[in-house]
Amino acid sequence: MTPEQSFDRLLAAEPSRPFVTYYDEATGERSELSAKSLANWVAKTHHLLGDELGLGVGDTALVALPAHWISVPILLGCLTAGLALTDDAGADAALANGAHEAIRVVSLGPVVAIVDRALHRSARGLDGLARAAEVDVRPVPGAVAGPIG
Repeated sequence: MTPEQSFDRLLAAEPSRPFVTYYDEATGERSELSAKSLANWVAKTHHLLGDELGLGVGDTALVALPAHWISVPILLGCLTAGLALTDDAGADAALANGAHEAIRVVSLGPVVAIVDRALHRSARGLDGLARAAEVDVRPVPGAVAGPIG
């Protein structure tokens, strides 16, 4: 059974079961994503990349995010959209926190700034260099009609 098939089975059987739990001992933050919530975030990220930005199989993504719960659906969204992950600043797109240097150095394609409130960042100061995930990802349809794998 593939990881995608395992996740789809869990999603069908126990959609509200906690699947990702994040703890930040320094701030006391604790966040939990159910399998259904994770699938929804992954679908929204996938559709943003594919439908809004025209990216897909054969394209590359630079993902520069801290260890945080929001990193999980962003990475999985890139992978389900068919993007290869790279650390190359010449990637087709970058998904980075607003403070990351990738916002300034990616020379090709769009930059999606992960400035979600969960990372305690704001979209201020991006000066049109990046799309803000808190603006672009949340309104994207996220219903998972079938397997995400």
